[in-house]
Amino acid sequence: TVLAAPSIAKGFAPSTIQSGGSSVVTFILINNNATTALTGGAFTDTLTGMTAAGGAVGGTCSGTLPTSVSFGATFFSFSSINVPASGNCTVTVSVTSSTVGSNSNTTSGVTTTQTPTAGSPSNSAILTVLAAPTISKAFSPTSIVSGGSSLVTLTLSDSNGIALSGGAFTDTLTNMSAVAGAVGG
Repeated sequence: TVLAAPSIAKGFAPSTIQSGGSSVVTFILINNNATTALTGGAFTDTLTGMTAAGGAVGGTCSGTLPTSVSFGATFFSFSSINVPASGNCTVTVSVTSSTVGSNSNTTSGVTTTQTPTAGSPSNSAILTVLAAPTISKAFSPTSIVSGGSSLVTLTLSDSNGIALSGGAFTDTLTNMSAVAGAVGG
């Protein structure tokens, strides 16, 4: 009986993070062989534009080694994975990135003891990393006499090309006080 190598798919959750944030990458190993479990599964993943956030390797696949990854790792090599007959299992690990933009990542095909020739590589999953918005402050006029007033304008900028929501900031007034009036936007 000729057995088929398992297939592999991957995805990020969440698929969009703030720069410096983290996401869980899930690798799904699929065994289409109806009656034969596959053992000794192995695959690799070279991370581009991201690194391991460090910590435990999770998921539902039994036997997976290593059981943890180091912070900053840029290469994963998993082995000893058992994939049930006519079923699937997962391997999960956290990653982080400060590389703003769309970071594409593909995983190698999977080999097993029963199928030593690797199957096809995974899909290309994309981790989108957003830059933090910026804020600037300007006074008009820039100089006033004691007791005078000046209009302060705070400008929020977003370089991501998509709308951000839920933003907040504080501004501590030093050697001045707020004058009652409307707050614009």
